[in-house]
Amino acid sequence: MLEEFQSMGKKLFEQGLIGPCGGTLSCRDGDKIIITKQGAILSNLNFDDLAEVSFGEGKNPNASIDLPTHLSIYSACDIKVIIHATPIYAMAIAVHEEKIIPLDYYAKQFLKGIPVVRVRDPHSIEEINRFLVPLLKSCYPCSIVRGYGSFSIGKSFNEAYTYLLLAERSCKMINFSKKTDSSYGQRDDKSKQKTYRSAIPPSIGVMDRSYRRKR
Repeated sequence: MLEEFQSMGKKLFEQGLIGPCGGTLSCRDGDKIIITKQGAILSNLNFDDLAEVSFGEGKNPNASIDLPTHLSIYSACDIKVIIHATPIYAMAIAVHEEKIIPLDYYAKQFLKGIPVVRVRDPHSIEEINRFLVPLLKSCYPCSIVRGYGSFSIGKSFNEAYTYLLLAERSCKMINFSKKTDSSYGQRDDKSKQKTYRSAIPPSIGVMDRSYRRKR
C-alpha cells in the first residue's frame, strides 16, 4: 500500500500536477480509507504520512483537511481511489469556464467533459455534497473546484491518474489553441482594409482663393 502512495506522489510531482505542497491521496480499504496526513509532501511520502480512518468514525485529527470530502465521495461512488491535485493548465482555464470541453478524441471519450465547480469554501461539506459529488457520481471522473484543484476518481491509482493526465493534457491543448487563434486575430491584413478614392483628380488640386478680397 505504501509503495503505491509513494509511486503516485512522485508521478504527480514529476508531471507538474502538484506543487511542493498541497494535494491529497486516498484509497479505500474495506471499511476504512487510507489518506495522506496534513502537511504530507506527496513527492516524498513515508509510512508516518498516512492515516487510517474508518467509515464508522469518520474522523482522524492527523488526516488531510480534505478528509470529509473524500469520505463523502466514497459514500456516493463505487470507487477505490481519489486523487486531489493542482494541475496548472486545468486550474487556469477553470477560472473562466463553467465546463471545459476537450478538443482531443481521447479526453472526449474518457472524460466527456471537465466540469468546473464554484464553491465559497472548498472544505464546506455542504457545498461539496451539493455541487462536486453529484458530478463525480454521474459520468465525470475528473472535476475541477475553481481555485482549489482537481478531484479524479477510479478503481485504482492508475485509473484516477489517467483521468487526471487526460484532463491536464486536454487543457494544455486548449491553451495552445487559444494562443494560436489570438495571433491570427492580431494580424495586420492590409488587403482587407478599405480604400477610398478622392472625387478630385490629383492633377487639379484645390484652388487657393485667399487672394480674393471682398468688394
